[in-house]
Amino acid sequence: MNYLVTLQDVSVTFLEQKHPVLNNMNLTIKKGDKLLVTGCSGTGKSTLLYILADIIPKIIYAKVEGLILRNNFNTGIVMQNPLSQMVTPSVEEEIAFSMENRNMPLKKIREKTDDAIRKAGITGLRHKKPFELSGGEMQKVALTAAIASEPDLLLLDEPTSFLDSESTSNFLKTLRNVSSKTAVIIVEHRINEFLKYIDNILYINDYGEIFLYKDKHSFLKSADNKRKLKPRSLTDKNPGFMVFDKPIKKGNNSDCLISIKDLSFSYNGKGEKVLKDINIKMYRGETIAVMGPNGSGKTTFIENIAGFYKKTKKYISFNGKTLDKLKKRELYSRLHYLPQNPEYFFLYQSVGEELKDIMLLADTGYKPLFDFYENPNRSPFNLSEGEKRRLTLELVFYDKRAVLLADEPTYGLDYDAYYKTAEAFNRLKEEETLIIIVTHNPEFAFLLSDRILFFKDGSIIFDGTPGQYVEYIESNKNLFPGELYLPAGLNERIL
Repeated sequence: MNYLVTLQDVSVTFLEQKHPVLNNMNLTIKKGDKLLVTGCSGTGKSTLLYILADIIPKIIYAKVEGLILRNNFNTGIVMQNPLSQMVTPSVEEEIAFSMENRNMPLKKIREKTDDAIRKAGITGLRHKKPFELSGGEMQKVALTAAIASEPDLLLLDEPTSFLDSESTSNFLKTLRNVSSKTAVIIVEHRINEFLKYIDNILYINDYGEIFLYKDKHSFLKSADNKRKLKPRSLTDKNPGFMVFDKPIKKGNNSDCLISIKDLSFSYNGKGEKVLKDINIKMYRGETIAVMGPNGSGKTTFIENIAGFYKKTKKYISFNGKTLDKLKKRELYSRLHYLPQNPEYFFLYQSVGEELKDIMLLADTGYKPLFDFYENPNRSPFNLSEGEKRRLTLELVFYDKRAVLLADEPTYGLDYDAYYKTAEAFNRLKEEETLIIIVTHNPEFAFLLSDRILFFKDGSIIFDGTPGQYVEYIESNKNLFPGELYLPAGLNERIL
């Protein structure tokens, strides 16, 4: 038989939940299948991958009912959070490790490792430690390792969530070169990028029920699915999301919240500079999108603003005072940092404890952004990646501060949560919060920003309004493929 795995009436229920995440699921994965799995956050998409990979219940415990039939096959998986699967001291070893597990001959491992690194365009990362990489670079490594092992079943959980536009395009090209015999299952909220690659679409609804569309065009024609899953166009006449190209604030020192002068940075004070000669002022009420390729210094930039590195505090001023002169309480009572990995933000062992201050406001008419109250005893660490991100956003939008630094805030969000998040950021803008957002999502940048910073090789090569950014990209295509850094449909729009 050519099937790899068959699920018959399979239901999955986690210990702290009352209802199954997946409910009476029937599915057969055959050699060569190309399947895209979509649906709202928290509906069981990642759970399905973990069942197929035998991670549930062998590694992650859950109550599994029904019958699972497996043939002997090799699996490659890229989890939604690439940090969670890094296990070796170097990028080169990480890629080789997947092949070592298959007991390939050493000579073949070396040849395939060299070939995979070259094709993935990560030669410069070869000898780096995985934990020193940016989120996007880690995701590239995880993808390269999974594909290099030539699996029979390749499972990809939001594989482009941390990738810049150019890397996403290169990944899709790589995916097309995967063996036609390899079954590929992709979990994604952004379905448009993958439509040319996949054959079928599996939709999981809010009750854990699955619907398999063998004709992807019939899925796209469904009015309800279009409404829920297709991103709104920037050209929609929605007053809350119109892009107004107003001048960048200059010269008003009373409104200047963050000032950076002559900032350069390298880890451990040696090696290649991650940031080079940064000089910039950022003002109250501005929303600034920080864009650029993976590894260009975007996350390091906002980490320095957050005061994480003692040696650079003297180059960064908050409200007129350098960070080295500020007490931690004075800074962090007025500044929020939302990290790329949402787990770094949690302090407690239950969702209810994380939200206790917000829950106290239930009788005052305060309306939370998302709904987390059905089971407050759940551990925040056991939520789906999208739910983790929504929980962190709920916390920072409730606890308003003068400055919000957000690293990839749309990662893991379905489209409903995506636009709720955009609306919440817009409300903060009205309250004069300085918002600095690191994002690889050009649409999100244009929905919200007054100003765009574009990083390349540790330097800010562009600082200007969205309209100026369009002109800059169009006139500097020699620096990067311009169309990859612009939202769809925006090229024709005059700002």
